[in-house]
Amino acid sequence: MTAKVHRAVALNFVALFVPAEAERRFIMAIQLARPAQNSEDPRVDYGAFLFRQGRTEEALRPLEQAVHDSPSSARANLEWGRVLLHLNRLNQAAACLEKAVALEPGNSNAHLLLGQAYLWLGRTSQGETEMRLGQEGWKGN
Repeated sequence: MTAKVHRAVALNFVALFVPAEAERRFIMAIQLARPAQNSEDPRVDYGAFLFRQGRTEEALRPLEQAVHDSPSSARANLEWGRVLLHLNRLNQAAACLEKAVALEPGNSNAHLLLGQAYLWLGRTSQGETEMRLGQEGWKGN
């Protein structure tokens, strides 16, 4: 329970634009969490936080660990794929994003990111299809 509290506090500090305190709380949540039992893995939130802070390389490790421990987490695969895409590791990104889409077919963001990865890989037809699916999902919301 303590890990969940630290995660929630960290997310609040993110919303309040207090990144140093958010990071401290994310680290505490990660240290206290039991990943196999925690559906809200703080490593995913921490990785996404690091990415938004412009610390893309640093974001890789917690996200990779989260995917390794919970390969069926659509969110972990999505966030890891997003970071890999921005690091121009296109084949790895596509693989993660394909898994995210397979695990959560209604996730518009996953479709859009996968479409972007496919387009950058030169897989134009697949990229356009994924982009269309993502845009249709956004219109439906």
